[in-house]
Amino acid sequence: FSENCGIIGGTANHIGPHTTASMIGAGNQNRVEYSFRSVIGGGKYNLVDNAYSSGIFTGFQNYIDGYYNYCAAIVAGHYNHIFGVAYPGSFNSVIAGGGYNSIGNKYGLNSVQYGFIGAGRHNWLKQGDNTGIIAGEYNTIDNAYRSMIGAGYKNNIQNGAYESAIIAGRSNSTNGFNTLIGSGIGNTIDQCDLGVICGGFRNTINYKIGRAHV
Repeated sequence: FSENCGIIGGTANHIGPHTTASMIGAGNQNRVEYSFRSVIGGGKYNLVDNAYSSGIFTGFQNYIDGYYNYCAAIVAGHYNHIFGVAYPGSFNSVIAGGGYNSIGNKYGLNSVQYGFIGAGRHNWLKQGDNTGIIAGEYNTIDNAYRSMIGAGYKNNIQNGAYESAIIAGRSNSTNGFNTLIGSGIGNTIDQCDLGVICGGFRNTINYKIGRAHV
């Protein structure tokens, strides 16, 4: 059963079972199921499933799905996903727009809290807290904390990185603590703390503890 729910307008929208205090504003074939205090504003083929105080405002085929989504939001775009399969889930995470962007992992025991993707395509916050990707394509943050990718293509922050950033560029990678790659192509900071590569092509910093810049 569902209670205290409403559909204001649109076509073929659906509020499913075990849903409380939730609403669909308009649009076409949007669904809210097994959720509490959640909303879909409009758009088409959007889904909020197993979510708490979460919402999709508009767009096409965006999903908030999983058992542990709290205060998650997708503002617009298409084929964007926020997954909360594992505890503590995707808590207070947002996708503002773009396409094919993902927060969390549908098939793994990963969680993202306070994550943000601004725009772009195929960007993925796989695991980590207080992380963000502003824009770009195919950028990934995996098992990193308080870290950011500004833009670019196929940049990667991973493997326990803390407070690190890649501003832009292509195929850059870091896994250190307090590291920075400004831009460039194919630059790598590997197992290094407090390392900086400002730019360039295929520069590498590779040692455990140090203070370095290129």
